[in-house]
Amino acid sequence: MRTKEVLAAGVAIALLAAAALSVRRYKPSESVPAQSSLPVMPEFRRTQVVPDRQAGKPAAIVPPQPEMPPRKTEIPPPSARASAKSGAAETAVEKPRRAESSAVGAAKLKMLESIIDSGNDNDSRLDSAFNNLSPATKSLFRREYSQTPPEDLNGRGTLVYALGGKNLASKEDWAFLRGVVREQPCRSLGNCAQDGPHDSIHPAEEFALSYPAMVALRQAENVLADHNAGRPMENEAFAVGQAMDLIRAAKESKSPMVAERAAELERMGGNTAMAGGSAAGGSSGSPSAGASGSAGGPASEAAEKAAGGGQGGTPPSPGEPVISRRGGGGQAGTKDTHPSPEEPAVSNASAEELGLPIDSDVPSDMRKRTLAALAIVAQFKGQDATPGYKEKLNLNQLDGKAIVANLKGHGLKKIGMARDCGPGAMACVEDGNPTQIGLTPSLKQLPTTTLAMVLLHEGNHAGADRPRYLHDFCPASAGSNLAGGPFCDFKEDGSYGFATRVMGNVAKFCETCTGKVTGDARDIQREEFRRLYGDAKKKVGADLSSK
Repeated sequence: MRTKEVLAAGVAIALLAAAALSVRRYKPSESVPAQSSLPVMPEFRRTQVVPDRQAGKPAAIVPPQPEMPPRKTEIPPPSARASAKSGAAETAVEKPRRAESSAVGAAKLKMLESIIDSGNDNDSRLDSAFNNLSPATKSLFRREYSQTPPEDLNGRGTLVYALGGKNLASKEDWAFLRGVVREQPCRSLGNCAQDGPHDSIHPAEEFALSYPAMVALRQAENVLADHNAGRPMENEAFAVGQAMDLIRAAKESKSPMVAERAAELERMGGNTAMAGGSAAGGSSGSPSAGASGSAGGPASEAAEKAAGGGQGGTPPSPGEPVISRRGGGGQAGTKDTHPSPEEPAVSNASAEELGLPIDSDVPSDMRKRTLAALAIVAQFKGQDATPGYKEKLNLNQLDGKAIVANLKGHGLKKIGMARDCGPGAMACVEDGNPTQIGLTPSLKQLPTTTLAMVLLHEGNHAGADRPRYLHDFCPASAGSNLAGGPFCDFKEDGSYGFATRVMGNVAKFCETCTGKVTGDARDIQREEFRRLYGDAKKKVGADLSSK
């Protein structure tokens, strides 16, 4: 009997020891509701190591977790969620998003390159497809600018235009523009590192050589125009401060045209702008009371009137015509999503509708550029025009096809290659061929809208009464490189007056033009206007300021 009791006691002790050992080996980290489908909990699991970027440490130790049954959504343990971006989260979310953004940016750059290659400044996508770009896409565009040859002036200027307008949201965006205006100016159309053979540089060539910087400076002009007219702006104080910084940088440009234009902008808009935004030069601030408080007051009403009824533009310098900034930047805002469908790069049919044939001796690359410029002229369309335009051209509204028909009525018949336009000339009408616009190879380097202006300017020289439209000799006040030479006009009907009047009306009234076309038209008419003197300057200036 005693033996049986001893044996039973031994068995009981063994069972208690086994139970204690089992409890020590298995300690679940959290209670789990009993379910028949739950797997058996393991006795051992390897320690998991994941990045811990939030804490700035190379790694964090995550305690072993019990294995759970498969679920539709994997929920990370609390310790893993404490890290802002774990390796697993980055794989699932960040990498696909970056890949999509990169693809969209590359597609947008490809689209812009096709527009640049076509030379079609009037492609509507310039004012819709490149607004509100992501920082990554803007960086891609800036890199493309840095890799574009300096002689590709139209390409570089178009990239600057795409990066302006609604894309100026950060200090980095404005810093890029300041870098553009600080660049060494191009010295000749064929080779930016060498001077060209000039008797006197033409306004169109001077503008082309400084084109990227002029487009960059135009972004500051647009901001000041909106600010001075009291139009609503996002982050107004910041934008005005950055615009003034850009203007000050442009005043130091080695390009006389850029430096002079920056000084004009500082005189025209600096006092008003600095009163509202001088403290915002480096902040990312919201609009301040000082920056927007003038809306509706006498100063803003005067600026609105000077800007052409609310369409934009800063007040002119004395004697300069007022040109409105209609469409001077990107239009309706769009998010950085997939690009819009392709549209025809440029329609040769629209150029051919002008009935202005191009001789077969014009090389293919120049023919392409000339057709692109003529297509833009054919697309000039507006419901109104200035009184002088209506009187001189016998037209009631802006109409590019009618403008060319007017020139053909004076005797212009065709476009071909010039034999000898003189040193450094881009185009001319030669005495031996007075009904033809003669082209030179340097023309293909011009921005397309500038090339369109040159064709109109030279077309005004053509015809049987050509001597009537020859240029006059410049006065001493024109400067040493112009004084005494046949590079100016004292007559209103000369080619400088004609081109100034036409491009001024394009800037004011064109309803079918992109902001790039109207902005270029406004800038180039300003340079043509500088070659007018006496009554011609007064009459053309008064005409363009009349509406």
